[in-house]
Amino acid sequence: MLTKNLWEGDKWPCVEIFPYEYDDFIKTIMRLSMVLNFEIPEIIDILDGYCAEFQVDGFDVKALMDNWTFSIAAENERIRDKIYDALSQ
Repeated sequence: MLTKNLWEGDKWPCVEIFPYEYDDFIKTIMRLSMVLNFEIPEIIDILDGYCAEFQVDGFDVKALMDNWTFSIAAENERIRDKIYDALSQ
């Protein structure tokens, strides 16, 4: 299930993904890379999950998965909506 939301700290528009498995992170980033036409970013293995940063149409995007959440946030609402649409297909 996908939902549109806002990150609490910086208020960036985000897409929340639930439920998820840990191998979904890399699959999701790869899918977005193909659909939204950006190079696959470095996937950083954090203590309890993964994170990645990349750009879509010149705007910063951050992806985070840990024990509590899997979300992808963009500094621009239009980009968040493009991410939502790409994951909804």
